[in-house]
Amino acid sequence: MEVKGQAIPKSATTAPGMSISSRNAAVFSAVSLLCFILYNYLYDVILFNYYYYLGFTKVPVDIDRIAIPIAIALAPFTLLTRNRIASFVLTLNILFILIPTGVCAWNGAVPLSVFHLTFASSVVIAVVASYPANMKIRPVPQASIDYSLWILLAIFALIFIILFISGTQFLNFSLVEVYEFRDQARESLPVIFEYARSTATASMLPVGVALALRDKRIILVAGYAVGAVFLFALSSHKAILFSFLFLIITFYSFRFRYNYMMIWAAGFVGFAVLFYIENALMGRGILESNFVGDLLLRRTIFTPALLNGYYVDFFSGNPMYYWSNSKITLGFMQPPYSIGPSYVIGGFMFGDFTLSANTGIIGSGYANAGMIGVFAYSLMTGLILSYLNFCDNERSPAIMCTYFAMLFHTIFRDTDLITAFLNHGLLIFLVLVLLVSRHPYRPQRASEAPL
Repeated sequence: MEVKGQAIPKSATTAPGMSISSRNAAVFSAVSLLCFILYNYLYDVILFNYYYYLGFTKVPVDIDRIAIPIAIALAPFTLLTRNRIASFVLTLNILFILIPTGVCAWNGAVPLSVFHLTFASSVVIAVVASYPANMKIRPVPQASIDYSLWILLAIFALIFIILFISGTQFLNFSLVEVYEFRDQARESLPVIFEYARSTATASMLPVGVALALRDKRIILVAGYAVGAVFLFALSSHKAILFSFLFLIITFYSFRFRYNYMMIWAAGFVGFAVLFYIENALMGRGILESNFVGDLLLRRTIFTPALLNGYYVDFFSGNPMYYWSNSKITLGFMQPPYSIGPSYVIGGFMFGDFTLSANTGIIGSGYANAGMIGVFAYSLMTGLILSYLNFCDNERSPAIMCTYFAMLFHTIFRDTDLITAFLNHGLLIFLVLVLLVSRHPYRPQRASEAPL
């Protein structure tokens, strides 16, 4: 439902990354298989050799696993959904979740059923996110608000309040010492400030950065960079810094001539080559540690897949939560365990019940209701992407996809979906996106000023 009388810019119909063609999906299919082969090799030479004790095992390949590369080759065709935002999110899901899960299942580190669940989840998200495809929110430009500026001011206000309450004693700018400061920084503040920080990081920061990049307001972008650094320093969460870079990369990946999914896939192939070079240098004694392999290959790419396997393996034979530990059941249901599912997995799989082994919609959905829980969370994720498509009146996916970039990590890899709504700013994000889309703001250029 397009707005009458609103002209569509010519560039909007031909902008890079606007749509996914069958040809592009076929090319991405081949690249996905290449990623699978490369990461399977790196699994052998790095993860199996150095991190076997964490669960990166290896077993002989049987006939049942032959379906894994076939499914990975077919997965890019889920990107043909009419929802361009869903196409981008599913691209990240294939690269960050599905392929690593396939490699882990191929080597026996996770049950084959985990890969089946992950693939089925992608299909459900793609189907649900496709409807409705043509309805768009009607903007009210006469009541425009400079959200990019106001969001930045709100983030700095939060930073100053936290500094006023806790002082600078837990302020940490070192990536190496994060674990020495994180718990103390969290315990020094009321719980509400942890929620506020999560909301600022996952919801407010990406929206503000995307708007500033769209309008080429470099000063505001620099301000958001400073804000991200201080949010990291106050919480000692490295993900905040890397997520800010992720936002910039996401926005500009739509500015290339070639389709954005090929840009991301090429990046993954490049990382695979980098991991191989680092491992070769370690073998020759030139490097003493595999920092890139540990931080990116193990933690960022393969650990979420491994944790999903732990969740499915454990809760397949033990009582499930059925959201009994969630606020949505209002305490009427008695949880089967005295701690949350992330701590249960941390205790039973790693021997430390104070370790929170967080995961996304696959693991947390299964912990609550098995396959029904995974289906329910996939359905909800598809509805969220359909809602974002409804709010997308920019006629270019770059803005909305940058909005959602950080929440991809939250929803697919880091936390329970209901928890994301209540504690990590997802609900506020959905409201903020609606307001920004309803009241778009465009700064007036000097050349456009009236004489």
